[in-house]
Amino acid sequence: MNITTRIIARLHALSEAAMVLNSTLDLTQILNKNLSYILDILEVDRGTLYLLDPDRQEIWSRIITGDGMEEIRLPYGSGLAGAVAVSGEAIILDDVYQDPRFNPANDQKTGYVTRSMLVLPIMNQQQDQIGVLQLINKRNGVFTDSDQEFAASLAGISAVAIENARLYEESLRSASIKKELSIAREIQSKLIPTTLPDIPGFELAFRYEACSEVGGDYLQLMPLPDGSQLVIIADVSGHGIPAALLVSTLHATVESHLESVSSLEKLAAMLNNLIYRNSTSSTYITFFALILHPDGTFRWLNAGHPSPVLVSGSAATLPFEASGPPLGMLRDMKYEEQTSRLMSGDCLALFTDGITENFNSSEDMFGEEGLGATMIRCQKVPGSDLIESVFQDLNAFTNHAPPDDDRAILVLRKA
Repeated sequence: MNITTRIIARLHALSEAAMVLNSTLDLTQILNKNLSYILDILEVDRGTLYLLDPDRQEIWSRIITGDGMEEIRLPYGSGLAGAVAVSGEAIILDDVYQDPRFNPANDQKTGYVTRSMLVLPIMNQQQDQIGVLQLINKRNGVFTDSDQEFAASLAGISAVAIENARLYEESLRSASIKKELSIAREIQSKLIPTTLPDIPGFELAFRYEACSEVGGDYLQLMPLPDGSQLVIIADVSGHGIPAALLVSTLHATVESHLESVSSLEKLAAMLNNLIYRNSTSSTYITFFALILHPDGTFRWLNAGHPSPVLVSGSAATLPFEASGPPLGMLRDMKYEEQTSRLMSGDCLALFTDGITENFNSSEDMFGEEGLGATMIRCQKVPGSDLIESVFQDLNAFTNHAPPDDDRAILVLRKA
């Protein structure tokens, strides 16, 4: 396999893994699927994915055997995997018998000969270590820095799925639906920003309010290598844990491709086919993304999402129409990327339909017209005050009726 083919295969594996690993809450499946991806792509003979148990100072794993499932446990510091659990530093060995930390007991018991080994920590989004990945005997040659980088990337993707599964396993200890929804809310809340980045020349403000039933709203701002900013707002169909899981999948997939996001069209097409292949026919994601440059120009793409409201001067417009259906509805969809520009004083509001699809006692809808009217009235006030006015107007319009959907809005204003 030449270098180009190998790189393409590894990128494809990362994409598939982000979708598949985040599509289940079965921790055993996640551990074994993740390991299977790594063994196949890196052409490795054996491997184990351990999780840390800080309370017992042990690393442990579940492996599928011919008789069912087996749990194995090792104390911190035992062998090479135990050493990485303590140090948090990766180890690459061409000859394990030259390292005194290697325990040859299993080789002596089974007759198997361990030659090379790659052992690395698994880190979550907060850069806390949650596990250890141990790979044994690369079939062709020895482990390389490139192998370590790929294994670390896939392990990072799996970390999101592992933590989701752990949260869910905790919820299974209680039959309470309230507990289950609380877990789903926790999964989703990790994917809504608590603070916004400081982007010179722009004012940003946002607000997210959850309804009593967990929805699938998603909002993220991510810096790109060229200094631009990727902004995504999305809304997953349905509620509860399935919606929260799909939001988690979306986030993990996008994050795994940040270094190569050059085309929103390619990103949307890839996300669409992944969701189509791995979700039910009733599952989809409305999706709006833009890449913002310092001069105010931005490339944008809309897949079935409500058009953001643009206020320029005294006019509120909806110029960002969808070029295709929501992600996951149809296979092999092609979406159109377009370019626009924010001028000084222009204000752009990205939102989910929990903001606009609210009705009063006369069955009139607040809609984009209501949102645009509030934005025009509040052009001169800070973004946070503008959003506060939106929620005040919305609550007055509905007579403070409790919402039946999450509400998310991001305001972006060019200085």
